[in-house]
Amino acid sequence: MQMVAQGKTSYAMTGMLYAAKLMSGTAAQLLHHPEKIATAKEELNEHLGGKPYECPIPEGITPTKISH
Repeated sequence: MQMVAQGKTSYAMTGMLYAAKLMSGTAAQLLHHPEKIATAKEELNEHLGGKPYECPIPEGITPTKISH
């Protein structure tokens, strides 16, 4: 319950805005430097060792609805 209550604080709003600015700034940089995307893809492929990405969430799992 405490985590939900913190969502309405000014600290939560500040953190959310900071995260949004960081993500949008990163997206803008990647649009201006597409070679960085290619490098990241190469690094991911090296890390995965040729294996495709496997989602850790089992098939058939669906989110549950939260009632208020």
